[in-house]
Formats: sequence, C-alpha cells, structure tokens
Amino acid sequence: MPNLKELRKLCILDVKRKLACFPEDSLIVKVVRSLDDVSRTVKVLASRLDEWSVFYSYSRREKVLVDFERQLKSLEVFQKKLDAYLLSLMRKCCPHLTSVASHVIGARLIAASGSLEKLARMPSSKVQVLGAEKALFRHLKTGSNPPKFGIIYFHPSVLNSPDKGKAARNLAARIAIAARQDFYGKG
Repeated sequence: MPNLKELRKLCILDVKRKLACFPEDSLIVKVVRSLDDVSRTVKVLASRLDEWSVFYSYSRREKVLVDFERQLKSLEVFQKKLDAYLLSLMRKCCPHLTSVASHVIGARLIAASGSLEKLARMPSSKVQVLGAEKALFRHLKTGSNPPKFGIIYFHPSVLNSPDKGKAARNLAARIAIAARQDFYGKG
C-alpha cells in the first residue's frame, strides 16, 4: 500500500496549495470594508472640522479643536497604514488581479463576489456589473437602460475613456482572466 500513502500525500499537498489564499480572502474582505469605513469617517470628520473652524479665528484656537485636528490626522495615518496592509495582502494572494485592477478595486470585487474562487468562476459580463445590483434590478423592473459597469467604473481606464462601456468590457475580461490565474494556478 505505499502507492496509497504517496497518493494521499500528493492530494494533501495539492489541497493545501489550492487553499493557500482562502484565509486571506476573508481577511481581504474585512480589511477593505474597514478601509471603506475609515475613509467615510475621515471624510465626515474633515467636513465637521471645516465647519467648526469657521467659528474660531486662527489666533484663538480652542483646545477641543486642536485635539480634533490631532485625532483626525492620526485617523488619516491609520487609513494609510490600512491601505498599505491591503496592498501587501493583495500582492501576496492575488498578484495578477492587483496588477490589472489595483488593490482596492480588486479587493472590492472579491468582497462583492464573496471570495476569490467565486470571482474566478464568474464570467466577465458579471464581473463588469458587479456592484451595480440596484441598477440591474431597476433595469429588470422598469425597463430602464441596463448598467454598463459597477465597481470597475472607478478604474482609471474606464473613468478616462470616452467609451466607458467598451472600456468596462475590456477591463472586466482582463480582470476575469487575472482572477482565474490567481486562483487556479501559475501563469
């Protein structure tokens, strides 16, 4: 029975290799959601600080306002650290997806799909509209125009293109291929 033992070892090694990114999947989802929360908080607090600073002259700084500024700056530093951590996770787990879509858009796509495996199994047409579920259901219900893009709209190649729909289709096809390369093997 030595062949069964060798076969078992090979199967275990193969499964370990395939499951290598699964813990990072859930971590990537949590980090990108945290990053979005921190970004929203920074924007809200920055606008609140602007509102408050109208009431105080620059010569007369209240201690509360100075503390507010200090806390906002530390939150911005934390936001940058969280972004750098997300970048390192994405480069480790999904290098092809990161190079094609950027680390934030790639992480949001993984979060919207549920996992890298689910993203890799999606057709590019679904990747293209991932994140535009409200618009898709509105199209199905009312007959309005279908969505051309979802999360990938914020990629520079789509934002800066005169034909955003065509650019979104091309980018979605490249993202689908990159996700498959990252999940299924070396390429």
